[in-house]
Amino acid sequence: MIVVLPPWFPAIVASALLASASLGCQADEAPDHISRYVDIYVISSEATLCAGSLNAIDRYIERAFDFLEESIPAGFSIPVYVGGDLPRTYHGFYDSSTGQVLLKDFETSRGLRRPLGVLRHELTHAIADEVWGQSSAFFTEGLAEALSRPSAFINDVPPPPAPIERMLVEVDSLEIDYLAAARFVRFLVDRYGVPRFRQVYQNSAGLSLQETKDLLEEVYEQPFALLESSYLEEPTVCRLEVDQCDPEETEIVVGGWSKTYLAACEDPSFIGAASADSSSSGLGTSWTLQIEHSGDYRLRSLAPVTLSRCGSCAVQNSIRTSFGTDMSMFLPAGLYVVEVEHGGDPHGVLDISLTPEIAPVEGSP
Repeated sequence: MIVVLPPWFPAIVASALLASASLGCQADEAPDHISRYVDIYVISSEATLCAGSLNAIDRYIERAFDFLEESIPAGFSIPVYVGGDLPRTYHGFYDSSTGQVLLKDFETSRGLRRPLGVLRHELTHAIADEVWGQSSAFFTEGLAEALSRPSAFINDVPPPPAPIERMLVEVDSLEIDYLAAARFVRFLVDRYGVPRFRQVYQNSAGLSLQETKDLLEEVYEQPFALLESSYLEEPTVCRLEVDQCDPEETEIVVGGWSKTYLAACEDPSFIGAASADSSSSGLGTSWTLQIEHSGDYRLRSLAPVTLSRCGSCAVQNSIRTSFGTDMSMFLPAGLYVVEVEHGGDPHGVLDISLTPEIAPVEGSP
């Protein structure tokens, strides 16, 4: 089998994929996991996929297509192979020549990655390739990182942005600052919209540095230096909310909110994976809350929490905590999402609460 790879893809990964590409040819057996948009074949794995993962993956794919302003093609499905022979530095890969996603394994360590973060990242490559085709390494990885948000630190306020000109040229994907690429993609989409970014994405593959700058100047109708300086001055609080803030499952918070829950991979509300011997896990769950009254609230949680305000770039913000959270914060009324992560024994009973420091006055905003 010949694997056709983008010109920027590192040779070490190409050789590994040629060795593992036979996975797709040997897929005579039925998938181990089937959802509406993915077929997952487990070649080898030390982990079990949590019960809510397939539904979360499908929902992410639907929202990613919506974000890209594209319809899901009839019969669209992505084959995912778990246990492929990838280099140590790679946790996953999307092979554009076969339309397959290859994963080393389901993730069971929290680290800096959110549950299913690597899988979402690779699925984003498959989605973009399906509707937009190939792009340069910078915009390919920037879009996937921005939409999938696999890294937990994207939730936090990052350091001031740095110039991105040197990364625009065709280079190894390993040489790209993924966070910087994601932030620049977010800036272009948030400031100028998806249609213009689509033009850049679809026409940047194989271009030199100067040709890429010329393309950006043509699409955005301004000198590259001005575009980059605007990016460097832009507040870095905005994210592309694709797998968060689902208003269809919102809980109204008036006098406070609390949950006592079992962190169990078998629970349909949990996504991620747990090791077969239950010694480690990389799983989590989330709740969307509509806070009715502005005020000071106390957040308590045994597990790490990411509390994010939903909405436009003007109102978005995010707070990430560690184990044993007990902190006070001011929260304006609005829509929020609470994400919790759980590592280690995937069967712990946990508590989480968000309560007003002072009970809201009837009729207050």
